[in-house]
Amino acid sequence: GSALADAKRDVRELGETAEKSGSGFSSLREVATGALREIGSLAVNALGQAASAAAGFLRDSISQAGAFESGMNAFAASAGGALDAAGMKTEDFRDLFIDLGKRLPVSTKEVQDAAIALVKGGIDPAIIAAGGLESSLQFAAAAGMKLEAAAELGVKMLGTFVPITASAAEQTEFLANAQNLLVKAAGASTIDVDKLGDAMLQAGGQARAMGLEYEDFVTSMGLISPSFGSAAEAGTSFKNFLVRLQPTTDKAKDTMTALGLATEDGTSKFFDAQGKFVGVQKAADMLQGA
Repeated sequence: GSALADAKRDVRELGETAEKSGSGFSSLREVATGALREIGSLAVNALGQAASAAAGFLRDSISQAGAFESGMNAFAASAGGALDAAGMKTEDFRDLFIDLGKRLPVSTKEVQDAAIALVKGGIDPAIIAAGGLESSLQFAAAAGMKLEAAAELGVKMLGTFVPITASAAEQTEFLANAQNLLVKAAGASTIDVDKLGDAMLQAGGQARAMGLEYEDFVTSMGLISPSFGSAAEAGTSFKNFLVRLQPTTDKAKDTMTALGLATEDGTSKFFDAQGKFVGVQKAADMLQGA
């Protein structure tokens, strides 16, 4: 009986301390409430077992609450002024992190680590809150990648293919769609998602500059990458291929004109009137025919 009473007293004191400490210790208040409920439930069965179990529950819960608060502080430090710029506060993410930790097959700490990786990579906190974090966690699970690595790949894809002027909604939509396409393209290939991502990043800047659609790009890289010795080699080769579709020497112009791949003035037919690449499928058909 005395052990149970002591445990209850400790929990109440914890709750009172947390209450006085302000919002930064809201998770400790939740622990205190949960611990009291746990004690009440266990006491119905056996006081001796209840006291022992409650003590262990309280000890573990305090440790978890401390780790959670530490993770929130780390997220706040990583976000810096980005939170203020987005008109958001650290508290806005507390429930999100807890919810994702409950719904997805990851721990709350892993959720926080992924959020930190995203915000360090320059992802707007509004995008993280709007679905970017959840899609990154789901992407990591589907791709079989570590959470931080998956988040970093998403950041790089977003930075390479989406204009900085894009809205938070547009960036969030692209992130989810790009991650989904990466998984599908890798699944249809024999290359892992992280390697496919490496290959795409090698050629991404050139692909974007030429107006190559993301879906066209990821599909093409998924198909050709297994034929190369490494992802980097595949990406570099594809980048060079794209560059050389526009002749820059007299010999290249003459050859492409003779093959019907360029006009008489040396303008490449791999680009439309607006200078946008016609797409990998059409380019392949033109080369096959020539």
